[in-house]
Amino acid sequence: MKEGKNMEENKGMAKATSCKMKAIHKAAGSLLAFIMLFMMNGFYSQASTNIGENVGNWFLSQIFWVAIVAIVVVVAASAVKRNYVGVIITVIVGAFVLFLIKNPTVLQTFGEKLGDIFMNGSSGE
Repeated sequence: MKEGKNMEENKGMAKATSCKMKAIHKAAGSLLAFIMLFMMNGFYSQASTNIGENVGNWFLSQIFWVAIVAIVVVVAASAVKRNYVGVIITVIVGAFVLFLIKNPTVLQTFGEKLGDIFMNGSSGE
């Protein structure tokens, strides 16, 4: 008799957890929609005849914030799971990616140096 009561309590707890997860999922979706609408505001305010250039400029200006949100989400998920190694790796790789987003010429310079080394032989000569 006692086991049956515990099973009923477990079902009730599972149902409550499921409802909470649905509410969190709905709130996260609403937050993402709000963020995207906020980011699109800058795109429409720079209207001109060259739509391709505007889309490219908008994307480059907003990718930094998208990367920050992605890093925060991954760090939060790892922290909830108590995956501290994942948190540390995400922060280090995320910082490197954010650095490259803000300074894309560093990557271009690095690529040119590698190209010189592999195409022209060693750089010491």
